[in-house]
Amino acid sequence: MSISCRIRAASSKYRASLGAISSARTASDFERRYDDVRRTLNESPQRSPNSSRSLFLFAVTLINQGKNHEAEAYLRRAIAIQPDNARYRVHLGAAELRDNRPAEAQEAFRQAIRLKPDYALPHYELGKQLAQSGHPHDALQELETAIQYEPGLVHAYYQLSRLRLRSA
Repeated sequence: MSISCRIRAASSKYRASLGAISSARTASDFERRYDDVRRTLNESPQRSPNSSRSLFLFAVTLINQGKNHEAEAYLRRAIAIQPDNARYRVHLGAAELRDNRPAEAQEAFRQAIRLKPDYALPHYELGKQLAQSGHPHDALQELETAIQYEPGLVHAYYQLSRLRLRSA
């Protein structure tokens, strides 16, 4: 192999290694920034104990980490401060589902619907749960309601079609 071919091959290997180093650096920067954000969110409930939003955001990070039971406590505190927030109740229901407590989750979704009847997400989540717990007629109604309020909710169409196929 000629010297110029060797130089080109070495240069291309060098450029490729720089790309890998750059990607690793970017990933580590991202991880460090995410840790900074998580640390800030960890401090927010102590800094603003009466802020339902900071309690809610912290609960969402806990859910993302799989700490559902701990997240529920923060969501319940947020709900105590702002009891008319349907979104908090939907997330509470989601955390309860992840802890394998479907009856409690269904109740949280129903409460969200009572607070905001035109909010599609709790109708969808409740519809899924009703279908899984053997209540296809009620599930059908909830899924159709979800689609009525949010026609772009693709997952609701999927659940609805699965439900109709089972009942056909």
